[in-house]
Amino acid sequence: MLVETMGADAVTKLGEKRYVDVEQRYRGYRAAHPLADPVEALASALNDDGYVTKVDEAPAGAQLCQHHCPVAHVAAEFPQLCEAETQMFSRLLGTRVQRLATIAHGDGVCTTNIPLDIVVTDHEMVIEHTPRERKRAVENHRATDNNREATSA
Repeated sequence: MLVETMGADAVTKLGEKRYVDVEQRYRGYRAAHPLADPVEALASALNDDGYVTKVDEAPAGAQLCQHHCPVAHVAAEFPQLCEAETQMFSRLLGTRVQRLATIAHGDGVCTTNIPLDIVVTDHEMVIEHTPRERKRAVENHRATDNNREATSA
């Protein structure tokens, strides 16, 4: 009925309005905790809406996994809701994201891949780490340095 009355763009606009609260909670959390992992902050904002979200590490980034979707029955008919949500994730995290699965499409979990940012300049590849990845990279670097010192002593 909504599409028939207002057109196909009405569903997209409805989705965008639906996610305003998530965006506000996310921005508030990030302002209060600027050093927190942005993906974890997004998961917290989504959990407040009942998405049962957790973050899993992936080989080259993170995966945001939503184990419940309060609008899955509507999104099954109008995938524009999932697309609006995916665009919100990308906008909030400031990086490209890739939707791998959705409950609305029949998958068991909505899964969004959030890759590390890779920047190539003058034949040099630099990987921009998320806070979680940065912490792991620093720990790995320290462990390597400690192993070198132990071996050379």
